[in-house]
Order: sequence, then structure tokens, then C-alpha cells
Amino acid sequence: MATFDSVNPARPSEVIGTYRVQGAAQRRWARVPIPARAGVIVKAGEVLLAGKAELAELVSRECGKILIEAGGDVQEAVDMANFVAGQGRAAWGETVPSELGSKLCWTTRAPVGVIGMITPWNFPVAIPSWKIFPALLAGNGVVLKPSEHAPACAEAFVAACSEAGVPEGLIQLVHGYAEPAAALAVHPGVGAVSFTGSVPTGRKVAAAAMETGPRLVSLELGGKNAMVVRPDADLDLVVDGAIFGAFGTSGQRCTSWPASSSSASPSGPTISASATRPTRPPTSAPSSTGPPPSASPAWWPAPLPKGRRWPAAATSATPCSAATAARSSSRRC
Repeated sequence: MATFDSVNPARPSEVIGTYRVQGAAQRRWARVPIPARAGVIVKAGEVLLAGKAELAELVSRECGKILIEAGGDVQEAVDMANFVAGQGRAAWGETVPSELGSKLCWTTRAPVGVIGMITPWNFPVAIPSWKIFPALLAGNGVVLKPSEHAPACAEAFVAACSEAGVPEGLIQLVHGYAEPAAALAVHPGVGAVSFTGSVPTGRKVAAAAMETGPRLVSLELGGKNAMVVRPDADLDLVVDGAIFGAFGTSGQRCTSWPASSSSASPSGPTISASATRPTRPPTSAPSSTGPPPSASPAWWPAPLPKGRRWPAAATSATPCSAATAARSSSRRC
């Protein structure tokens, strides 16, 4: 299958890397019985569960999530593996009445082929699992382009899949900024594109993918949410909800709320109470909020120490102020 290049945007003649969309591995995988594919996905969930604590620490250090949220991120992937694998023995099609005598109408599912996936940093293990496990069960191959803010988490997820028995070359990882993602969206060997990110970028991805298509396009884009505070509300609960809603995942998710509305005027004491809640380094167990990953440079992980299962972020996350965290909420998933 053809290749595509990632180039230096300042010097287009400088090729950073050449990447190949692996079609042969996908065709071999598509011939594996579906229940057997499901067994590999179950094993991937087991591998992730066995390394949950270590992987959660990596998520916390690389993208700023507090440990409890980082552990939930990994658990999402474990649960998704079990759920998707269960579909491996479910109905794979249906029969319908035919208007023609002595005829049987039935449907089944066939692999698309190779799917390009572009994922954000805010759920660096969960979102790849939402996309990759169903694609694998259906017999597809994957080229994953993760956020430049969470490359180590993506490496760890793919490593877990490989350890579980996903064939070599079936999941390929492409790192970089916008250039590899743009090339992936229009590559003739990619039959479908799945993107999670901002609305403006999603529009560009969809337009580019369909202009050179036809191909399937799946978009999961940012949302706008609000919190309504009633006059009889318990302000302690309001503060807890406001902090979690605005600053959970450092405010970087599509379910965050950018504004509140009240029918009375409790916002003054609510804001004052919120300001007294500290922001600590995300790896601190009592921490309730953490910094966005761009609060410090996103470094590539150092080589794995002997015996360590997952890549380790080269620098630990740094604490941020409430004001910094508030400003970070303008950048959504």
C-alpha cells in the first residue's frame, strides 16, 4: 500500500518520517473468526488492568489528570474491552421479510479496511479504546494519530494491545502535529476516519475526508454546557459540582461547563468558596484539580527502565493556580 510523508511545515522539503498504512495485516486479521478476535480484546483489557496503577501514574504525569481521574481513564478502557468483546458472540446481522417469493433477505457486517483515528489528550487511554476495540472486533486495521500532548499514553495503550496478541502492524501509531493527521484524513488507503476534538478542526477533517472520499467519517466534537443554581441549593454541593464541572480534567472535556446561571444570587459566596479549594500536583492523592498538559512542555518519554511496563513521562506535572486552570477551560476536547 502507498505511503505518506510527515514534513517540516517550515521546510516542506524536509521529510520527518514516512509512514505506511498496513493493509496486509488487516486482511489477515479479517479472516480470523470474530469470537477469536474478541478473545484478543479481552486479553488486552486484562493487560491494561494488570498495569492500571502504573499506567494511571503515566496519564497523570503526562496530561495533568489527578490520580483518581487517571485511574478512571484506564478503567474505562478495561470496561470497554470487556463490553466490546461481549459483542463478538452477539448477532452480527439480521434477516428481514422479502417482497419476492422464495427469497431470503439478510444483512451482515464487513470490515471497512483501515481506519484512521485522531484522538485528543484529555482521555488518552479511554478514547483510543472506544475507537480501537470496536474497529478490531469488526476486522479492521488502525492507524492512530494521538495528541502531541499524550504520545507516551498512546504508546502504552498500543503496547498493551500488542502484548495481548494483536498482530504486528494491525495498529500503527503516527506521532506529530497537524500534518500526519491531515495526510491520514485524505489517504486513499484509509476507508474511514474517526476524529475527536474541537468543532473547527472537526469540520476541516470531515471536509477533507469527504472531498477525497467517499469514506466514512465519525466526529465527536466539543460541547457547551451550563450549571443552573437554584435559590434553595446547598452551596457546599454547588461548590463541589462547580469545581468538578469546570476544572475536572483541568476543564478540558466536552462535558465541562463554561458558565453558570442562577435564579437568585448565590454566585458570590459560591465563587469565594471555590477559590479556597487548592490546586495541587496531579499525582498528589488528595488533589481535586490538576494543570492542563500545556502548563509545561510535552516531552517525549525517556527509555523504559528495566522491568517497567509502560513509558514514563520525562517530567512530572507542575501545579497551577486556580486562575490558570480557569483560563485552560477555553480549550475543549
